[in-house]
Amino acid sequence: MTQIHASKQSPKKQNRPTQSSSQDLLFAITHNLRNLFSQTNETTIPTTNHPMKYCLCILLALLPYGCLLAQDDSLMVRIAEIEIHPDQVARYTAILKEEARASIEREPGVITIFPMFQKDHPTQVRILEIYASRKAYESHLRSPHFLTYKTSTQSMVASLKLVDMQAMDVATMPTLFRKFMDRKK
Repeated sequence: MTQIHASKQSPKKQNRPTQSSSQDLLFAITHNLRNLFSQTNETTIPTTNHPMKYCLCILLALLPYGCLLAQDDSLMVRIAEIEIHPDQVARYTAILKEEARASIEREPGVITIFPMFQKDHPTQVRILEIYASRKAYESHLRSPHFLTYKTSTQSMVASLKLVDMQAMDVATMPTLFRKFMDRKK
């Protein structure tokens, strides 16, 4: 049986590698596996007899590392503040919904494009845009569906203001999206 050994050495005594992200990932996995098994008498993780337990341990070990990646400064968050001509709201809304859907489905770097309007003022549209990086945003601007949206709606827009934002708590984002999905069930 193949086993991965989980040392019970205190994480304070270890030196965290800093040379590459793959070393950081390996450190995160081993550190979190040690923490996971330090609460039990087990010192090995069986990989043959319990493949699901092994996979679950790896996933649990990666969770905190995923949160660290999510706090990467390259994340780009923006709010678009748009005023639509009153006689164009229905047409604009249909085009925007299609563009948002296409962007999320087709572009891995688009985390969300979440359009909304003010309840009492449907001409006042706001779009929460979250991109994995500035490069993902620039790629989005060149996508066929965005270019179609931009040219199709240009005459419908009375004003546009793009506000760059800085996320304060990126680590909570997965919980937010998970709660939204759970609510829909």
